Amino acid sequence: MDRPKAKYIFFTGAMLLLFLIPLLGMAIPAELRIMEAQSSTRSDSIRPDSAPKSRRELRQQARQQREAERMQKEFEKLSVEEGSATPGGTIDSLLQLEASNQASSSIDTSPYSRQDSLSKSRPDSLTRDTVNQDKPKKAFLDDIVYSKNKDSLVYDVKNRTVYIYNEGDVSYQNMSLKGDFMRVNLDSKMVLAYGKSDTINGEATVTHPTFTEGSSTPYSMDTITYNFNTKKAKIKGVATQQGDGWLIGNDVKKLDDNTSYIRGGKYTTCDQTDHPHFYLSLTKAKMIPGKKVITGPAYIVLEDVPIYFPLLPEGFFPLNTGPKSGLLMPTFGEDATKGFFLRDLGYYFAIGQHVDLAIRGGIYTLGSWEASATMNYMKRYKHSGNLLFNYSSIRVGDKGMPDYTSQSDFQLYWRHQQDAKANPGSTFAALVDFRTSGYNDYSATSLNQALQTQTNSSISYSKSWLGTPFSFSSSMTASQNSQSGALSITLPNAVFSVSTFYPFKRKEAMGKAKWYEKISLRYTGKLNAKINAQESDLFSRQTFEDMQYGIQHTIPVSASYMLFNYINFGPTVNYDEKWYFKKTEQVWNPVTNQVEKLAPEYGFYRLYNYNFSLQASTTVYGRFESKKRTRKIQAIRHTLTPTISFSYAPDFSKQKYGFYKTVQSDSLGNTKTYSPFQDGIFGGPTSGQSLNLNFTLSQTLEMKVLSKSDTTGMKKIKLIDEFRIGALSYNFLADSMRLSTIPLSLRTTVIPNFGITINATLDPYRISPQGQRYNKLFFPGRISSASTSFGYTFQSRQDKSTPAINDITSSNMDPIYSNPFYDPYGQMDPAQRRILMSQTYYDFSLPWNVGFSYTLSYTAQAVNNGTTGYRKNLSQTISVNGSLTVLPKLGVSFQGGYDFQAKKLSPATVTVIRDLHCWQMSFTWIPFGNYKSWSFNIGVKAASLSDLKYDKSQSMFENMY
Repeated sequence: MDRPKAKYIFFTGAMLLLFLIPLLGMAIPAELRIMEAQSSTRSDSIRPDSAPKSRRELRQQARQQREAERMQKEFEKLSVEEGSATPGGTIDSLLQLEASNQASSSIDTSPYSRQDSLSKSRPDSLTRDTVNQDKPKKAFLDDIVYSKNKDSLVYDVKNRTVYIYNEGDVSYQNMSLKGDFMRVNLDSKMVLAYGKSDTINGEATVTHPTFTEGSSTPYSMDTITYNFNTKKAKIKGVATQQGDGWLIGNDVKKLDDNTSYIRGGKYTTCDQTDHPHFYLSLTKAKMIPGKKVITGPAYIVLEDVPIYFPLLPEGFFPLNTGPKSGLLMPTFGEDATKGFFLRDLGYYFAIGQHVDLAIRGGIYTLGSWEASATMNYMKRYKHSGNLLFNYSSIRVGDKGMPDYTSQSDFQLYWRHQQDAKANPGSTFAALVDFRTSGYNDYSATSLNQALQTQTNSSISYSKSWLGTPFSFSSSMTASQNSQSGALSITLPNAVFSVSTFYPFKRKEAMGKAKWYEKISLRYTGKLNAKINAQESDLFSRQTFEDMQYGIQHTIPVSASYMLFNYINFGPTVNYDEKWYFKKTEQVWNPVTNQVEKLAPEYGFYRLYNYNFSLQASTTVYGRFESKKRTRKIQAIRHTLTPTISFSYAPDFSKQKYGFYKTVQSDSLGNTKTYSPFQDGIFGGPTSGQSLNLNFTLSQTLEMKVLSKSDTTGMKKIKLIDEFRIGALSYNFLADSMRLSTIPLSLRTTVIPNFGITINATLDPYRISPQGQRYNKLFFPGRISSASTSFGYTFQSRQDKSTPAINDITSSNMDPIYSNPFYDPYGQMDPAQRRILMSQTYYDFSLPWNVGFSYTLSYTAQAVNNGTTGYRKNLSQTISVNGSLTVLPKLGVSFQGGYDFQAKKLSPATVTVIRDLHCWQMSFTWIPFGNYKSWSFNIGVKAASLSDLKYDKSQSMFENMY
């Protein structure tokens, strides 16, 4: 071929090639070009071969190719296994699957197989959303192409299939699927996902895909085959949390409405879903997310041991988070005094968002029965509370026998608390605990309740008018002794007060204040009514006749001035007025030779009294400072605050006031003075003229020492918090024994968190052998009463940065820490302290703690014994409580005490608690005393299966009858 012809052919071919290249480029599918661009930027496995590659890159590409082939083989193997293992035929009527799903025996996941029937099922036209239409095919492709992964994304052009490796995340519309391997068919929109084996911290693990649709709970599973078109899926090894439990299924079919049909399922409250400690084995189940789970026959499996009895023919588990009405399951057992029982059977009423009601009842084979109603209510930012009413009809012993007892008792408990934001300036609160005297004897369910002899109730309301000095409060209080049956009720106790104001103070002060501008005024008005009676006579006519009621007005006028820059000086005038509406006069009865009270005379009676006082006080400091800066003790400061006052009160028993009368007191004609108003709720007017000199001395002692732990290098230590003498008074107008008794008190906390308080009263006069005080001084004074108390807790806490829940020291000694244990000087009643201790939750993070409290009281009671004239009464008790964490999940707590005067142990309790992860076991033992008993309990922690428990106990009443 000659050169010109060859040149012409070459030129023509080049032109033709240039013309065909754009056409060939247009013929390449857009999807493939997008995939190539995406893959070239995100994965080395499909980048152009024209780029130079290092050996390391070639090895990495080879490894990825081998991994892809291995995953493809596993995928094909899994597809074959799934096609053969999925149950065929129809499902039980409980599951009620659609006919299209029943005809489909499996989802074929082979890369070259025909499309599955799930993708061909026609969605219900009623459920189609005409507003939010499905995305076009290209939008679905974009969601797949731009999905997240940590390894690679491979596109099979021939089969239009995408393979996603290593932590893939595909989101389409409101659905999200995550897994370590996923295969997506772009035509049928079918996706298969499963996890892979891995090693974490040397332990072999398997990752699990997770699936989420909308706001529903995520699903964790072994494998899932999901159709994005029909929103149906087949799942193997699924686990999803519903409420406080977990639902686990071997084979699950999920429909487009999120309803799931499960074969071979488990329901448990144990969060170790791979191997739960216990579960209810479900042969078949239907789950409606967020609503309920309905099951077929089920039985309990405990630590892989099946318990076929009792076999549940069917089950129902509500999954909603809100309250729902339903049956309350009973408890069975035996009581030694009442026989076998069926208790706590009832019904729960979910009345609304803010109120619920539970009604329970119980019967005993020996004739006793009980009923109760409990109501809880709460409105956010408004109020909250609960109301409880218990009624019991007790039959103990055999009818006709001497030990037979029949009685009815009840308890009314009401707690109400108003939110501070509900009504600024006013508050309302209630804490009512009223019970008949025999309620604790037969209906107590715990040692603490049986030991409780005194109950107190209160209902209070207060109102203050912002920007004004006016305030109002009203309350009802009740005190009840279950042993004696004594009842004291104050209703109402209304108080209207005007806070301190200065009536003569100028609105615009100019220059130095005048002396009269420092005069202050205050007013308090009270309306009280009080009943003291026995429980059985509460509504009798005599009780209402003996009721005390009245109105009192108190107006103090005072002023405060500074003398010589060191002395606080101020006069005070107190005016007190009482309004009564009945009086009771007395008369001598010559027949009985006694003074008797007449019937009350009703009307309006006004009484008043007033007094004057003058007070002066100052503060004196004594200070010692070390001259050497290296001494441990750098300074000591002694603070004294003396207060002296004079007070004068007229004698309102004089005849001119008309507040007192005389009556014959014996057959000899002697008379005595009395006030017809002495039984009034506020008492009668003062009798006898008095001119008193009062003296009080308060002292503190502090020390400053060197400290390396303090940033200032110094540390202050209070040696004596307060040592107080007084108030001591001397009455110049008394005819004899002008000196009063001398009260003393001492408080100290030398050791941190260890407070001691000592109180004593000295009588300066002697006492006769007949027990009568007479006008002769006795130095240094006779101790008429004394008491001391203290307590301390030793503990070992692992984490000292935050107080533990049952850490007695941190809660008991810190006033900022809101806890009823705050009692730095051990003044709390030991029995009440034990009650509070038993109500706390056991904290396993506290290895051990031991606390004790000691109380000592002494009184000298005047008696006619012919020798000393008084009898010594000594009371001395010690109480001990503590807890010990024997093992990380095993704790022991105990409480008890000793009465030195009675020389016997007080009731003691030992409790052993074992945390069993999703279960909890406890054993309580009262080893001796009238309340000797024991109880054993093991049960599931979660509320949904709280009835799955076992109780065994010996009643405390078995040792009492």
